[in-house]
Amino acid sequence: MSSSDVSYVSSSESEGAETENISECYCCCELNGCIEALESDIVIQDFPQGTKLTCITQHPGFNPVCLQKWSLRLAAGKYRSKTKKTYKQTRSDESFLRSVSCWDFSELVYGFLGNRRYPLPGCAYDAIRKTFPCSKDEEFTGFELDDDAI
Repeated sequence: MSSSDVSYVSSSESEGAETENISECYCCCELNGCIEALESDIVIQDFPQGTKLTCITQHPGFNPVCLQKWSLRLAAGKYRSKTKKTYKQTRSDESFLRSVSCWDFSELVYGFLGNRRYPLPGCAYDAIRKTFPCSKDEEFTGFELDDDAI
């Protein structure tokens, strides 16, 4: 099956996505990294010929890599803070898992990024936030560029 056998439906808005800032308003089908991830041969082989993928959340790796609690806990050890220390949980479990999930999503879609960062599409943020919701006294921070990146 070739990449032309799988197609997407693009929309100007990510349906149902609850965004916190303008960086989170991207549709996954408008982001090159997401399109490339959905078109990769390894993804295409997981679906019947002619399947129309409409969202990056349909990627066969999205749920196990980005939404499974134990997968995220195990993945957390590979990440480092800006000061090169192992990333550890200092906030609520949900907040910690949301952070790791966003990093894992970026790696799933873009590969190793090093210090580079990209905002996630609204649909990915929405799925992650529904799986790992904020507590009543916590606020989403969303995507923010580092000061040195501006």
